[in-house]
Amino acid sequence: MTLQSVSFRPTVTVALSDEELEYLVECSKKHYDSRCRAASDNGGFLNTVSRCQHNDFRRHDLTWADLDLLAKINEVGMYLSDPVKAELYVRLTLTLGLILKTARDLTPSPINYPT
Repeated sequence: MTLQSVSFRPTVTVALSDEELEYLVECSKKHYDSRCRAASDNGGFLNTVSRCQHNDFRRHDLTWADLDLLAKINEVGMYLSDPVKAELYVRLTLTLGLILKTARDLTPSPINYPT
């Protein structure tokens, strides 16, 4: 056996307001991508977050893939005509961008070992 590499995958803890969660579920349901739509289906990522949220678990541990999916789901917000949702779109776009940048900056480069 030889060690090939070591890598780290960041997990971030976020708190979502009920308004943000409802907005993301709506965006998920209206999304063109089936993976994004599936996030709000039974057993989907947002469905699970929603159930936890309604049981007063407001902090959610998210992986890079979860954050990336949220950013993609949020894209639909730019096409919603409601001004409140437009504000949510801008706020979440900026927040998700900052969280993704922070997670990327704190993730060390993989260490590759000679074989």
